[in-house]
Amino acid sequence: MTIIWPNSIRGSRPETKVSCGTCHAGRTDPRRLPDVLWEAYEKDGIDDAIALAELARIEPTLDEEVLSPGLLDSLAWRLNRSNREASGHALIEANYARFPRAYTAVESMAFILADTGREQEAFAVLESWVESNPDHARARRLLVDLKSKTED
Repeated sequence: MTIIWPNSIRGSRPETKVSCGTCHAGRTDPRRLPDVLWEAYEKDGIDDAIALAELARIEPTLDEEVLSPGLLDSLAWRLNRSNREASGHALIEANYARFPRAYTAVESMAFILADTGREQEAFAVLESWVESNPDHARARRLLVDLKSKTED
């Protein structure tokens, strides 16, 4: 089954065909892709989860610059919440290395750098983003917030 989403739902793009493959990377498994990635991590580790996310990224109906960084970020924070911070941080670093232009990866990298006492590196990551994207209010606000917390 293919659904045609109107422009008002999908943004300013022309009509986009959305199918089960959009969310499930062509899998017939009805689970959400982050859950599939989590299972891949549990079974075979971070490298296999990253490889699976890369397969999802090349699905033609997916947004290449948004989906993969978001999926890896989701898995990384899920690891952090389940007391596997070392694995979560490693995945955030891998995600940032692969997608340094995706704000999701930049923001998470800045958070873990600041959280591990590497504030100057966090500032550098955010300052680089703000320099390239001066109108990005969220990044500017995060940079100000992180700097004010370190001054206290």
